[in-house]
Amino acid sequence: MTLVNSGFLEGSEWDEEYEGILSGWTNALAVLKHYVENHFGKPKTAILVLRPAVFQYEALLPYFTTSEGLSRWLTSSGEIGVAGEGCALSLHEGGTMTGRVLAITAREVAVSWNEVGGVFEFKAFGTGAGNRMVGGRCVAWNLPPGRAGEIKAGMEKAFDRLSAELAKAAEVAISQRASPSPL
Repeated sequence: MTLVNSGFLEGSEWDEEYEGILSGWTNALAVLKHYVENHFGKPKTAILVLRPAVFQYEALLPYFTTSEGLSRWLTSSGEIGVAGEGCALSLHEGGTMTGRVLAITAREVAVSWNEVGGVFEFKAFGTGAGNRMVGGRCVAWNLPPGRAGEIKAGMEKAFDRLSAELAKAAEVAISQRASPSPL
């Protein structure tokens, strides 16, 4: 298969857009592989939650992968390792997310989610003019409608916490840059 993506922005925003699209395709192809191998032909439910956020990409990935970062907004325990490894997260909103790491890029992560018969993507991207979003997308096959509503409500609370956490981290970084260093 050959995949061609064109029409990128020009100038200083080119790098951010290009890296975001590369990350998105990496996750999308990993999710497609998971679907074909495990859920082909089954009805799909997709849930997307996005929040505006202030962050630097290099500082964001630990919030998606490390025990310390995840515990600030999503989990009571667990971490996400490297692609191909298993993962087990205990969620603040109750329940668990167990599965395998499908893809991990410099800014996003995709994992299978056994409990819902699907996948979860941790997303981050620019929207132009220096604005950025964080969010999650759950794609599940044969998910009961009531369960989809529960998952969405939990995702909304979690990404509200992450957006607030990132805002606090940005304020701390700004105040540290503004403070004169002691002699």
